[in-house]
Amino acid sequence: MSKRPSKVPGLAQKLLSTLFVIGSARYGEKKMQRLVVNLGIAAFLSLIAAVSVIAMLIAGFCAIYATMLHYGATPLSAFLVTSLLAAVVALSCALGLLSMRRSKRHPSPAQHVNKVVDAFIDGLMMET
Repeated sequence: MSKRPSKVPGLAQKLLSTLFVIGSARYGEKKMQRLVVNLGIAAFLSLIAAVSVIAMLIAGFCAIYATMLHYGATPLSAFLVTSLLAAVVALSCALGLLSMRRSKRHPSPAQHVNKVVDAFIDGLMMET
């Protein structure tokens, strides 16, 4: 019987395996399995949400194009207006992502407080 090849590339599989072993030794196998399952569910739901948002945006642009054609705009002008609107939406999303990346480099005071509280709770919960 031949072994099926893994769908995860070798390096990623070794990394995930190592993280799972370390996490299992620290927190227990059941908690680590539950964490991995919850992370998978969160990733899957994020993917579904992203696809849904993109589908709604495309449907909205199609509706704008159809409405402009219905009210007498030429196909070229309707296409140009819809394309310009799509470019503005894409540019605003890109600028939002860039500002989020910049805010990670320069943490706010609230993030410092969160780190202090997390460190305190970690110390409190540490097993001795």
